[in-house]
This record gives sequence, C-alpha cells and structure tokens, in this order.
Amino acid sequence: MAWGRIYKRGKNYYTDIIFQGQRKREKIGTVKDDARKILNKKLSDLTLEEHGIIEDEKVTLGEFAKEYLIHKKNSTQLCTYIRDEVSVNLHLVPYFGKEYLFNIAPHKIFSYQTKRLSEGVCNATVNREVACLKHLLNTAITWKRIKSNPIKAVPKLKEPPGRLRYLALEEINNLLAYCPEPPHSLRAIITVALTTGMRKSEILGLKWNYIKPDNRLILLPDTKNNTVGIIPMNNTLLGALSDLPRDSEFVFLNARGKHLGDVKRSFATACRKAGIENFRFHDLRHTYASHLAMRGVHMRALQELLRQKDIKMTQRYTHLSPEQLQGAVRLLDDIIPPAARLLKEGKPKEFGTILTPKAENEKGVIANPLKSLVGDAGFEPTAFGSGDQRSIHLS
Repeated sequence: MAWGRIYKRGKNYYTDIIFQGQRKREKIGTVKDDARKILNKKLSDLTLEEHGIIEDEKVTLGEFAKEYLIHKKNSTQLCTYIRDEVSVNLHLVPYFGKEYLFNIAPHKIFSYQTKRLSEGVCNATVNREVACLKHLLNTAITWKRIKSNPIKAVPKLKEPPGRLRYLALEEINNLLAYCPEPPHSLRAIITVALTTGMRKSEILGLKWNYIKPDNRLILLPDTKNNTVGIIPMNNTLLGALSDLPRDSEFVFLNARGKHLGDVKRSFATACRKAGIENFRFHDLRHTYASHLAMRGVHMRALQELLRQKDIKMTQRYTHLSPEQLQGAVRLLDDIIPPAARLLKEGKPKEFGTILTPKAENEKGVIANPLKSLVGDAGFEPTAFGSGDQRSIHLS
C-alpha cells in the first residue's frame, strides 16, 4: 500500500511517498495546493498499479501542461524552462490543448509540423517544439497517465548543418578596439568568451568564487549539461580578470554596480562600429573553437574544452584543422621507398621474399625469390604444389 505526505523545506513544498519498500521525495514548488494535488494523484496511481490497473487517463494536454510546467520549473535551468514554457503555452496548448493525451496520434503531430512550417518557422524550431511535446508525453507515461508516446513514430524534420561563423584575427582586434572603455565590462566579457568558449549565460553568471587563479581554473557548478564545468585559464584571461573591481559576488556589473543582465545592445553597437556583420554573441564560442582547431588542437581535446557530450558537435570544426590531416598522412611517407632506392645495379628492387624449405640461404630467406616462383621455363605456375608450402613476407 502506498503512503505519502507533503512537507515544507525553505520556501518549497515536497512530496514524500513510500511504496513497496522504496521511498521517493520530490520538490514540487511554492504552492501547497499544487503539492497536495500531485501527492493525491500519485497515491491514486500507485494504488491502481498495485492492483495491476493502468489505464489511459482522460486528461487533456491543456490540463496536464499546468502540472508539467510546475515540474519543469523546479527540475531544470531557468533558461530551459522559459524556452519550454513558450513552446507549451504559445504553440502546443493552442493546437493540442483540448485533445486527450491518449488521442494525440502521429498524424496529428504531422499536421502540427505542417502548420508551423506554413507559418514560416524553420525546421529546427519545429523540432524543438515537438521535442518538448515528446518530453511532456514521456512525463505523462512516468506518472502513469498514459501508456505510450505516439511521437516515437514521428521522425525529425531535416535540419541544415549548424551555423559556423567565426572572426578572423583582424576582426577580433577591431571588435575589441570598438568596445566601450572601462568601467564598462564588454571588452572583458568578450575576452572571456574568446579565451574560454563559455556561453553568454555562463559568463554573465560568473562569480568570483568560481575562479581559482592558483589552479588557473574556472569551476562552473551548474552548466547546460548539468555537470560541473572545468575551464582552464590562460595568461590573457588572468590579466583581464585581475583588472576588474571586486565590488560584488558577480564578476560583471552594470553601470549602477548591479549584476549585469545582458550585453545585447552594447555588443551589437561594437560589431556595427567594427564593420562586423552577421555575427552573434554565441559566435564568439565558434571563434574560440575554430582558432584552436586551426592551431592543431585534437578533436577530443576540443570536445573537452567545449564541454560537448556528442563528438558530432565538435566535428564541425574538423575542416579547419588541415595540419592534423597532413600530419596523419605523413606517417605513411616511409611505406614506399624513394625512386633512388627502387633501382639497384639496373635491376628492380625485390619488395618481397618467398620462403620455402628447399631453397633457403643461411638466413632462412630464399636467394632468388622470383626465379623460384616462376621457374627456369619462365612461366609462373597456376598454383603452389600441394606438398610445397610457401609463405610471403613483405619487407
């Protein structure tokens, strides 16, 4: 039998459930009624499961979306929650809101894709929205609200290759030159981006206690991949950070001495003055990776520096490191001898030797391998004799 309760810790309410000898606690949020409703629903589902009764529940996507977003807000990063909230409330609920979860069939998802594409939305955006719907339905399965997820039968739309825009050295110098003078933080922020490859949210959220100058490391406790980010620091970065005032726990502050929220406007202004077009802040991360690749950094090392889980994301920079490819093929320079070594006393060099028990010299290698193979008559036999075993060794 399932047992459960809700309790409060700090500002948040939690559910505490014991079922079949296992205990599970989960943070719900700051609203007590939400926590109580979720607890009652989970206890009801566990009771039905205990008796082998699992049915698709008659709950619409619009109804379930409210529970889902509460769960999402307390289990993911804020930026991820905001993106998914937009997908759910502005697109998925208006289209699927009145549908029961178990009635969302593949053909209805295909219709949604067609509608969004007809509105001028790109394939990648539609894929992100469908991925959000997929996660919502998987959550419903986990909570025993439905039995299966229809999106498994829906393939992703084909996306173009990822954008790869990076700055040349001259463009980097121009961009830094047109940054506002200190105490404005833009030049230091761009320096951090170009020397670490950190994302904008990570840079703006950087705190002084994350920086370990003695170890020449930055330790990010909460990254996009939900892991601790370990970022090495070079001399340029150490110098840039040492010039900044320490008037707050945050490294980068606005003109009023408060935590800096964004640099979108000042960054766009600097790019315009420097004559740099079609360039976003995130492209500084591409610039960091591209120049490392062009300097011969191995793809695996680059993957670690960029903190990317999938090597496919890193391989977009492969074409920028021809030195690695040239170095790889140079390893085979010695497998074919130079032309001067191919001729010796006017006769072709013997590339192989054939061993036979009947005609070996004192070193165990036949003196004239080609003659033993062809014979005095000058004709190569069709096959080795069954009683005369030979093995070919290439030098």
